[in-house]
Amino acid sequence: MRTRTVILGILLSFYCVSAANAQCSLPDFTVLAEKLMPTVVNITIELDTDSPEYEDEELTAPKISSGSGFIISPNGYIVTNKHVVDNAKTIHITTGSRTYKADIIGIDNETDIALLIPHVKTEWKAVEFGDSDKIKVGEWILAIGNPFGLGNTVTKGIVSAKSRDIESGNYDSFIQTDASINRGNSGGPMFNMQGELIGINNAIFSTTGSSMGIGFAIPINHVKWVVNELKTKRKVERGWVGIGIQSTTFKTPGKVAIGPNNEERDVFFEEHGAIISVLTDNAPAQKSGMEVGDIIIEYNDTRIDDTKNLSRMIAETPIGGKTKFKILRQGKEIVLDVIIEKMPEKTSSAAKPDAAPAVVEVPIYHEISELGITVVENPLGLIIAEIKPNSDAANKGLKKDDLITRIDNKTIFNVSNAKSYVNDAKLDNNRAVQLHILSQDKNYFATIELGRE
Repeated sequence: MRTRTVILGILLSFYCVSAANAQCSLPDFTVLAEKLMPTVVNITIELDTDSPEYEDEELTAPKISSGSGFIISPNGYIVTNKHVVDNAKTIHITTGSRTYKADIIGIDNETDIALLIPHVKTEWKAVEFGDSDKIKVGEWILAIGNPFGLGNTVTKGIVSAKSRDIESGNYDSFIQTDASINRGNSGGPMFNMQGELIGINNAIFSTTGSSMGIGFAIPINHVKWVVNELKTKRKVERGWVGIGIQSTTFKTPGKVAIGPNNEERDVFFEEHGAIISVLTDNAPAQKSGMEVGDIIIEYNDTRIDDTKNLSRMIAETPIGGKTKFKILRQGKEIVLDVIIEKMPEKTSSAAKPDAAPAVVEVPIYHEISELGITVVENPLGLIIAEIKPNSDAANKGLKKDDLITRIDNKTIFNVSNAKSYVNDAKLDNNRAVQLHILSQDKNYFATIELGRE
């Protein structure tokens, strides 16, 4: 019986608020339940115990697991979670009193989606797709699934939150609900009060392994494209441009013209978008002229507020298609055309940096007291040799041997010009500076508050 569980300590409180003299009552779910139950299937899996996962176990009987799924077309295509059918030797689906064998058409690791087809040809009752972008926090929802292998079970709740990132993948943007979701509910549908499919139940937060009122569903709008890829290709081929991105959670340096003589002045803009922290060599983004530190503010005329949504939009763009990126560079907007390529099979969205060149045998250490660090010069920038405890650099996660390549998006050539960039920030009301960091495990921007000497 499968559902993903994240162990987390949680303190919950519930309350009901009603207007004065108004009766607080729940909607009637009976009509919806009767209509939707035939679209949901219970999934039973006999696991392949010959796989390495079970090599240390002594098994005397078949190992069985269960989950949920739903029918998406009259010819019987069924969607569930990929983790429901992991290591499956045989799969059976049950609807009503009928049980059929099913095969996997395709799986997608990135979104945890699997597409199945039953062996029997008949007319199936399918779900109606809704628009998960239109749901609102506080709306009633209905969840149907197969908790603990008990069979079709209906639970109700509300949309507790949207766009939750639980760090399970590159495209996290979950619907959070307080509807009861337990082991075996994974892969089951979430419906709105119009009976439209809006999500796929996928994970829970729990300290016990059972429902504690915090469950997560994949928005159906994020799944439609994946399912179509699996139906037509039996695999998912994503678009790729070769960038690593992070949210802009800081101000961006730039210039504005002020006064009758249009005198330029350095300023910092509060910006939305996704900042480029990594560029893959010879990838489409680099070929188009993008640079590390550029901020993507629009993709094909769509405003970018969320890095996950940008990653998904790029992935879903047809391979070979021409796309338009609007970027912000030093306060100036630039539009670049980029040709989408197929995402490499074993390449992550952020390329790993080459190892930093070795430090000379007798290094010369330089303290930059305002940043709380001691550094050594390197042809690519400054290598951190020491970090002052309790400094903002230490609190932001900078580590010994990290390589600083830019300050305020300006290239570092030596300690002298690095200190001049820091001094510019001191003169500008002692504002924070942005450091571009190349670390062993990631490339990123960090905003560091200046300390007092």
